[in-house]
Amino acid sequence: EGLRMAIISGDAAESVERVAHQLGLEDYAANLTPEEKYERVQALQKFGKVAVLGDGINDSPALAGADLGMAVCQGAEIAHGAAHVLLLRPGLEPLVRAFETARFARRRLRQNLAISGVYNLIAVPLALAGWVTPFVAAVAMPLASLAVVGNALRRS
Repeated sequence: EGLRMAIISGDAAESVERVAHQLGLEDYAANLTPEEKYERVQALQKFGKVAVLGDGINDSPALAGADLGMAVCQGAEIAHGAAHVLLLRPGLEPLVRAFETARFARRRLRQNLAISGVYNLIAVPLALAGWVTPFVAAVAMPLASLAVVGNALRRS
């Protein structure tokens, strides 16, 4: 999946460790100040994109510094302002759905680029060689576009 999850929290070590074990996470840190959370986010960004989920005033610097900052609606309003996304429903289900949707969209985009690429790899040389009449080209191009649109509209 290419995702690495960690907990960086200002909460007590005991509760953070318990939650980390429940989630099966080995990477976690507790008792962090807002500045330390921000520094962790900055350090992680050297390895790729970083998303942060937070709910309080202490999360605001990390939310603002992340590539994607997400705040839960029930949290402090200052965290809402620092975030890019505000999760309106309680729980992590909306977040899971968002990542699934993004994964689905990326897969569909790659398929559509492949369809377009194959069409162009076939059609352009045939047209340059003079083997395709303008009428056939005029019919084939919209058909290729319809194939891309049809693929984009597929549900699974």
